Amino acid sequence: MHDADAVGCILADEFQDADPNGKLLDRTQTLAQIPQRRPGKNILSELDPHVFGDFGYIRGLATLVDGQGKTIARVRFTDIYVYREQRWQALAGQESLLTEPAK
Repeated sequence: MHDADAVGCILADEFQDADPNGKLLDRTQTLAQIPQRRPGKNILSELDPHVFGDFGYIRGLATLVDGQGKTIARVRFTDIYVYREQRWQALAGQESLLTEPAK
């Protein structure tokens, strides 16, 4: 997604993300990086959500492909959410860049 406003609606004020390089980013830093993302389409797969009352998390695989369908990157992710203010808000994220060849 390249729309910082849409992502901003999901991120809690105290959101933190550990990016694929291990850098810890707060909400403002995360949103500032969105317009600089590489062009392409993220295909989400292997989604495994879990909900425990007002808390939840989802693990999955994001595959970034270019306009010709070539895989650019594969990232394993975990996102943690809390249900408050009558909506799900992301509290934290963790991404790990996968280096093995795409199957």
